[in-house]
Amino acid sequence: MIIFITTNGLNLITWMIIALYTATALALMILFWKHRKNSFQRIEQLEEKMHEHDELIFRQTEIQTEKFKKAIQLHLSEMTTRMAKNEELTNRLFNQLDALKEMLMEAETEQNSSDKNLDANH
Repeated sequence: MIIFITTNGLNLITWMIIALYTATALALMILFWKHRKNSFQRIEQLEEKMHEHDELIFRQTEIQTEKFKKAIQLHLSEMTTRMAKNEELTNRLFNQLDALKEMLMEAETEQNSSDKNLDANH
């Protein structure tokens, strides 16, 4: 009878160890499943944030591009205005040089004619 009780006790302890391992494995499987589910949720949240960030960067890039285009247009407009003003001033300078040339030619012609008159008078 003692052998039966000892064998029965060993059998019970074996089943308790198996039950403990099974419960531990089941608990680990539940924890792993929960962790995996949470990981997928975090990954989805990160992907959403990345898409929001991409959209934000895209909008900021469009805004910066528009600002750059406006700045280039303004710069080109200013350069065109400066070139027109420079051309106007250059034309004025050429006109003044032509007028000065004509004045010098007239003065030289008058001096030549007065020199001829002086030579003729002597």
